[in-house]
Order: sequence, then structure tokens, then C-alpha cells
Amino acid sequence: MRKILIKLITVLSIALLSLGAFAACTAPEKSVEPAAATAKYVRVNENGEEAEDGGYILFGEYPQTVKAADVEITETVDIRGYYLGSDGAYYAKITANHFIDTSADSYENIYKFTNGETVVNGEVYYFKVEPIKWRILSETEESALILCETIIDSHIFDDEVNNYKESEIRNYLNDTFYNAAFTAFEREIIHASTVDNSAVSCNPNGKPMQINHGINANACEDTEDYIFLLSEKEITTESYGFNADSNNHQAIRKKTPTDYARSTGAYIGRRSENMNLGVWWLRTPYYYGTNYAYSVNYYGLTTQTALVTATSCGIVPAAVISL
Repeated sequence: MRKILIKLITVLSIALLSLGAFAACTAPEKSVEPAAATAKYVRVNENGEEAEDGGYILFGEYPQTVKAADVEITETVDIRGYYLGSDGAYYAKITANHFIDTSADSYENIYKFTNGETVVNGEVYYFKVEPIKWRILSETEESALILCETIIDSHIFDDEVNNYKESEIRNYLNDTFYNAAFTAFEREIIHASTVDNSAVSCNPNGKPMQINHGINANACEDTEDYIFLLSEKEITTESYGFNADSNNHQAIRKKTPTDYARSTGAYIGRRSENMNLGVWWLRTPYYYGTNYAYSVNYYGLTTQTALVTATSCGIVPAAVISL
């Protein structure tokens, strides 16, 4: 009898272990933690290759490239709401709503992703969550001012006025984007920077009287921000690598929207001279009226104005981080 009991217990134990293994193999994991980072940033060269003296930094991550056709999306979702792909990467699910210019011909409203696929409004797409590439504008031994290399997203400046301190875009950058793009581990090295919003910041660097004799009634108080937009003064600062002339067609001021930004409304040029280039916000208010702000256009000019409610202007965030 004792031997029979021992055999029964053994058989039951094996059966239970087998059931547990089967459940672990077949039950889909619905919510998982993303893999923990081992470094807060990676320094790279122009080609994205690791380099101690590289002029760029990979820091944070955000949806960018549309999913490749051979990647399957699983049911696994991480705590950020991103879906696990069969390639091991995570993807954001978005319903496309690209910009449509009602004054342009039909050709100019045919938007394409970087893989050549046509963007169809109302279609659901998945975008790969990838490291964000930043250009180093200036650095010391302890910190660096960095600027995103691409138009990472699109957003209105505000639904009413061009006051940067009170704007929706400032709130978006320091709340929604800040928390989505960076882990708590990464946020530890982002500085709370004093951002100059004075009338001087509304003019090209070294030329404080150039625009409207230096008068800008819409300039606001300085702000303390983790993430911010550049000003007219900063985008014409030569020590940052920019041309001092706001009307110069400088290549590094020209930015390309990511696939994700294209699907959310960022404008992309469709003519040969501005193909796939976008328009991106500065934090500088226009001096005449309260419903326009400055932006950098697809030619690299820095004094183009746009309605603050424009959904076609993209976001090129800047930040100061510890090195």
C-alpha cells in the first residue's frame, strides 16, 4: 500500500509540473516591464557608431520607423502601452492622421513613409520604438546641450496664444513627451534649465534689434524646463554650429519628420527642392499679434511664422543633460 501511495504522489507531482510548464508556455503575457537600461546614454558619431568623441548622443526612445512587413505584432503589451513585435522590438499603435493641405494639388497630399509606403489616413500602423538621436550643440566636462536630429512628433503650439510660458506645447514637452521618451533612470540626468524667453531671445544672436527694432510685446517670463524648444537667438548661434543669418539655407537646420511624425500630422515637402523635409516650431512668438509663432521651414529659414493652432508644425526638442 505504501509503495502504491508513493507512486501516486510521484505521478501527481509530475502531472502538476507538466501542467505548470504548459501554462507558462501557452498563456500570453499581457503586460511586461521593458528591459532595464544599463547606461543612461550612448555617445555616437554621425553614422550612429559608438565613439567617445562622437558629436551625437543616443538618449531616450520614442516611436519612429513604421513596422517592416515581415514583423508580426504579438499580444504582449508593456507598461508603456507598446506592443512586442516578433523581432523583439516594441511598437506603438497609431491611427494615421497626416496633414492635408487643402490649397495644394493632389500630388502634394500624397504622403509616404521612409520605406516608400503611402500613408493612408484612418489606417492603423505600428511604429518601432527606437533610441532618439541628438546632436550635441555645446558641452562642458559635466553637461551638454542637445537637440533632436529629427522632427520626432507634431503638436500645436497652443489653441489660442503664442505665450510660451503658458503654451500647450511647453506642457506637452515637459509632461507627455518627458515621461514617454525617458525612463526614471534617464530622467535623473536631465537638467531643469532656465530658458530665456526675453525679447532678446526673439532676435538673431548678436542682433538684438533686428526684428521690429528689438520690441516684442509677446515675449514672456523665463521658464524652468526639462525639455524645451530652441529660440530664434539659439538657432542662429554660430558656436552651436548654426549660421548667424536667419535667412541662410543651412543644411543642419533642415529636419526630416520620422514616419511616426508623418502619421500624426507633421508636414513633409513633396517638391524636388524640399522633398521629405518638414517645418518645426521655435519657442519664439511673433511680435505682431498673439496667434503666430516662429518656425524653421524646409529651406532652413528661421523666421517663418505659423498659426499657433497649426497641426503641421513638428517638434524638435532640446535639453541639457549631465555627461
